[in-house]
Amino acid sequence: MSVRSIYQRILIGYWICAPMRKHIDKISVLKQILWEGVESYLVNQYSSGKISKDKLAELLGLDIYDVNSVLEKYNVKSSISYERFKRGIGTADEAAKY
Repeated sequence: MSVRSIYQRILIGYWICAPMRKHIDKISVLKQILWEGVESYLVNQYSSGKISKDKLAELLGLDIYDVNSVLEKYNVKSSISYERFKRGIGTADEAAKY
């Protein structure tokens, strides 16, 4: 599906619902489409291991906790291995003793 057809579908949806919302200009719609494309691209880079979660958060302008919501939106599971998870739990347990 081309960007133009996506744009047209969005505009048609906005015009049908026009009485319920204020005027939405083309620039706002295009910005939203571009942002969603950027977000999708960056999540894809993360899920393929090309960027870290910290870098993803930085590029999206989010904190590390909000990135989890974005990853959930795209059905991307955490890239942490089970062994690394177990080591993290062990480290937390050791730190809790002090």
